[in-house]
Amino acid sequence: MNKVKRKKRKINKLLSLSLIFILFIYFISYVNFNIAFKPFIAYDGDNRLVVLTKNWIHSKSTLPFISKQAIDKLDSGAIDQSISSVKIKRNFFLVWTIAIKKKINSRYILLNNQIRLLDDDFNLTSISFDQGNNKKQIPFLYQIDIREAVPVKKAPVVEKKEEKVDEKIKETKMLTETEIYQLYQEKIKSFIKYLSESESSLGPKISSIDFFPKEGLRILLYGNHYWFGKNKNYQQMERNISLCESYLNKKNKSQTYNEFDLRYKNRIICRNNQ
Repeated sequence: MNKVKRKKRKINKLLSLSLIFILFIYFISYVNFNIAFKPFIAYDGDNRLVVLTKNWIHSKSTLPFISKQAIDKLDSGAIDQSISSVKIKRNFFLVWTIAIKKKINSRYILLNNQIRLLDDDFNLTSISFDQGNNKKQIPFLYQIDIREAVPVKKAPVVEKKEEKVDEKIKETKMLTETEIYQLYQEKIKSFIKYLSESESSLGPKISSIDFFPKEGLRILLYGNHYWFGKNKNYQQMERNISLCESYLNKKNKSQTYNEFDLRYKNRIICRNNQ
């Protein structure tokens, strides 16, 4: 009888240990696939949105962990309206990544009479539309022209001279699509980004933006041209425009000039090209 009892006890003990082991494995598996420990969470996304998401997660629970289901059911708009989605993904044991996707509003520019799409960092994409009717249908940020040389107004000439001028025009080198792309990326993108992301008041006032490889950047502002050249201190350029306008208003000469050259240090050259 004692032997039978001892055998039963051993079997019960083994069954208990087996059950405990199975429950332990289930618990570890459940935690691994469903629970994210806050110290082990990595974040991927815009820095500002990462901070907001972290604060939201900590506000929901004082515990050192949060469930995957809580993140999956998260209303991203409750954190910030600029968040498109918040998704959590398990990398490996107990390590998770929360990816925060920012809403991207489509940005277009009218570049050399062609509507072009910009990505979220204002880079020029390969997506384009013919101007045609799309000009009315697709709102664009700015009208930009990248040309080889500054157009010169033609003075009245006799027929023979006109023929020579026509020959020179035919010989003028046209910029290729690759050159236009490179010039935009290297010389213009930073200005478009400045207008869109800074507290600049210039943006809504600009009618068009021109860029010439030799002379640099020029903007059309209320019918007046302002030359920035290749200076990328746009904040200083904006201050110079304000100083120039203020000075001319005091002198009652605001209608005297229509071109202002800001490319020179400590001086602004005013011209009348009418």
